[in-house]
Amino acid sequence: MGGKIIVIFVTISIVGTLNGLIMASIRQPYSLAIRGMLPRAETIAKINKRINMPLYSGITALAFTLLWFAVHFILLESKVSGFDISEISITLNYVLFGFIYARVLQCGIKKKINLVNS
Repeated sequence: MGGKIIVIFVTISIVGTLNGLIMASIRQPYSLAIRGMLPRAETIAKINKRINMPLYSGITALAFTLLWFAVHFILLESKVSGFDISEISITLNYVLFGFIYARVLQCGIKKKINLVNS
């Protein structure tokens, strides 16, 4: 009986976490798009009037997710020895952080944002 209760609480926790991750993955492209920091920002930032959500942002998030699944599947099927799939996400994060930092510096140089608190 106690084990079933723990499983129920763990399941609720997992579903809640999944819900938060899905909402965040939709919000991230939208947030970048409203600041003009993505290609086709006007399209991605557009709010669908019927569902009151950024539909194209969700499609963008879905595309990145499917791309990530494809990379994961290809690497698992290729059976590259000594390679861990988590290395890709870490490397990708550092590469994307580099692009973000470069964009922030570019916006600071063009005086679109204030890089130093006054």
